[in-house]
Amino acid sequence: MDNIQKKLDDETSRANKAEKQYKALKELNQLLTDNGGSDSSSENQNDGSGTDSQNRNKLAGETETNGALSMTFKSMNEPGSVPQEWNGQQPNLTPSSGTKFLSIQVAVKNNSKEPIDLTCGYPLEIKAMNESDQLYTPIDDLFKIPGNPGCNDMLQPGITANISYVFNVPSDAKMIGFVWRDRTDLAAQNKYATFVFKKGYSIQ
Repeated sequence: MDNIQKKLDDETSRANKAEKQYKALKELNQLLTDNGGSDSSSENQNDGSGTDSQNRNKLAGETETNGALSMTFKSMNEPGSVPQEWNGQQPNLTPSSGTKFLSIQVAVKNNSKEPIDLTCGYPLEIKAMNESDQLYTPIDDLFKIPGNPGCNDMLQPGITANISYVFNVPSDAKMIGFVWRDRTDLAAQNKYATFVFKKGYSIQ
């Protein structure tokens, strides 16, 4: 009888020990799982693969598709004057007192099913932005700028055209980039794409 009791006590002792080991292993696994999840999250933040990276503002040399149009930002400058040609050469445009010109050179590709008029139509809306998030629209008569598409020069589907958009802005304005949207695609009417002039600039 004593031997039987001793065996029962030994079995109980082993069971209790096994239960303690199981609990310890379970706690260890939970700890490793928690640490693994934290490390994975950290890696996603460091490798730039998250949403913030995908939605970052584009820079010169890059292309953004918005609606049925694609735009490549080529360059920008602040010219002292803007030449004009229409029915013969015309006097250069000069900025009014207290202002300056900002010129943005882009290439626009028409991915829609219809021709568009970039200079005398309104297939896209483009606005320059300063560091205070103030927006500026282009000057009139863009078709008069040499190298721009002429008035009623229709950009056919699948074709790309170069165009310079010129803005008249305050002379002390720090311009950081521009926004644009496709006016031909109803689904993209309220969606603005963004470009910035330098790394570190941001348009929300």
